[in-house]
Amino acid sequence: MGSKVTGVKIKGIGKYVPEMVATNEDFTKIVETSDEWITQRTGIKQRHITNGEPTYYLGAMAAKAAMADAGVKAEDIDLIIATTVTGDYFTPSLSCLIQREIGAIGCIAFDLNAACAGFVYGFDTAKRYLQTGDGIKTVLLVASEELSKFVDYTDRSSCVLFGDGAAAFVLETAEDTTYSSFLGADGNGAKYLASRALKSENAFRTNSEEFDKAVFAERGYEFLAEYKRWFDLVRREKVSEFKSKYYPSSLMKANSHYYFPIPSTQIKLAGWTNNAGY
Repeated sequence: MGSKVTGVKIKGIGKYVPEMVATNEDFTKIVETSDEWITQRTGIKQRHITNGEPTYYLGAMAAKAAMADAGVKAEDIDLIIATTVTGDYFTPSLSCLIQREIGAIGCIAFDLNAACAGFVYGFDTAKRYLQTGDGIKTVLLVASEELSKFVDYTDRSSCVLFGDGAAAFVLETAEDTTYSSFLGADGNGAKYLASRALKSENAFRTNSEEFDKAVFAERGYEFLAEYKRWFDLVRREKVSEFKSKYYPSSLMKANSHYYFPIPSTQIKLAGWTNNAGY
């Protein structure tokens, strides 16, 4: 058996998606595509799209649902971690806006940007805060994305992939439980999926040279993607290889249940099958 340590308890779960839905048929009206083409390549039939609701609103609604599910009040929250790449402002942070909306004024709040892996990174970060024993007993983790506002709706290969929504966990410590995680990143793949923030411009700049030529994202803030190269990068570590390479054998033997939070659409796009073990 693996050694028992202080792990994490998911006390409450919440979600929120906008009411408006965009079907594959809706996309046939704005780009050259078809329901069959989209379904065969992605498995997607429809996606929820905002109709004016900001990213923080999605997150706040999911947070409220998670708090209700957990039976906790705003004053019980010690830390809010919000993960997003589509925040409404550079500042204030998404976490502070969610804090305002749920009335948890005074607790620690910060944002985390890890793109598709944001919720997983946030969960691991929350676990480490909870382990400190430094007065943090309840963490609200919120992942909220409004990807529709970053989509290039003239690019049929990408615009059909993204939708909007939010999910939230209320987390507490759990004694005598097994916890293990593996996090990693590959910055060399940055050029395959990018969205430009503000460029380095100011009233005194005289140098016209572009410094980061490896990330060619010149179309404003819309996603610029080389999806084939990105999917090739994803394929490098299939789930079965991941389990044998990174997941401790002692934990594999000790636990009949273990989870790999990989989106089903990503699995389909990367060419994985049920035999991969996800």
